[in-house]
Amino acid sequence: MHSKLSSIYKFNDIDYFKEVLTLLTLKYGYNLSYASGSENYYDAIIQGDLAVWFKEMYIKNHSEWLGENLDKQIDIYRLNSLHEKDQIQRNFFSMIRSVKDLTDNQLKEIRALEGVTFNNNFETLIDVTKEINNLPKGNSFALIQNGFGIVELHIMQHENTFEKAWQILYPWYKKAYLKKDISSRYFRDIDSWMYKYNGKQLFNLLKIEDVPESWHNNIDDKEIPLVDPEKTKRLRQELGWE
Repeated sequence: MHSKLSSIYKFNDIDYFKEVLTLLTLKYGYNLSYASGSENYYDAIIQGDLAVWFKEMYIKNHSEWLGENLDKQIDIYRLNSLHEKDQIQRNFFSMIRSVKDLTDNQLKEIRALEGVTFNNNFETLIDVTKEINNLPKGNSFALIQNGFGIVELHIMQHENTFEKAWQILYPWYKKAYLKKDISSRYFRDIDSWMYKYNGKQLFNLLKIEDVPESWHNNIDDKEIPLVDPEKTKRLRQELGWE
């Protein structure tokens, strides 16, 4: 719901906007401190037409939520910090790679170091996940306004960290999926990166036409084989697909 706030406000559905923001504040811990200030509704709730309503609503409902969830604050901060941390690191490594006349070995070393930073961020996510015994999504934990999805994406994208990462994530994804906290897209993403690295898939959610041609092992490929048909069957049964 948080990701849709800007669209709701853009289409001037103010009553619904108020309803959603109130729900996010009271039930999921919406925190003004994690707003960027660039949201299309920010000026309205701080100093515009919605300011009086927002101040009263926010103080009342955020205080109530905080009273019941004070113990989550450090972990919420850690998770909200991951996106900016990831982007700073990405920009740093992009600048290094832009240096002229780097050798292939130097570029490989830079890429390996980038994988180390991705893994450090990933470990923060997994530490929190283990601590709360759930993938930290809104229904199971709290609203994370600066989403940590970029951490999951980059740990999967890196050839040195993909294999270990998906194996760590799978049980948490399964638990979250069975609780309806996430969609099957998370498993499809694993299939996508697995196909890129070894030309096969695990959950059988990917069709060849879904894959960029640059990833194809053979331009004439008509389907994507399974890495282990028996394992695929077992995992799909665990997820309730068979």
